[in-house]
Amino acid sequence: MQSSAKAACLTQNGIPTIGIGGVWSWSNGNGDLHPEFDRVSFIDRSVLIVFDSNAWRDEKIEIGHALYALGKGVENSGGKPKANTALGRDLGQGSANTCTTWVVKTMRRWQSASWPMTARGVTS
Repeated sequence: MQSSAKAACLTQNGIPTIGIGGVWSWSNGNGDLHPEFDRVSFIDRSVLIVFDSNAWRDEKIEIGHALYALGKGVENSGGKPKANTALGRDLGQGSANTCTTWVVKTMRRWQSASWPMTARGVTS
């Protein structure tokens, strides 16, 4: 999950989440998963990859490439990735109810997550 606040919100609502600080921060710099992910057993594990809602905007094409590359990294590690984007609402300084409402709405959206996906300009 891109966004530490959204990752914390999901975790607080019973959905185990790994937050990343930026769209390429999961990488070791060579396009492979960062060594910290070696502690995660991806084999046969379903992994939902979620970036912010702007991932598919035309001027943000590199974000889509990063999402696709992360999915391939998970897949190459034996995982079963799916991808979607989070709702655009910023959680800000809202109450727990704001967080819970965001989680419910976002989970509904994620029902349509799929893989393999193709990032614009990148083919599988």
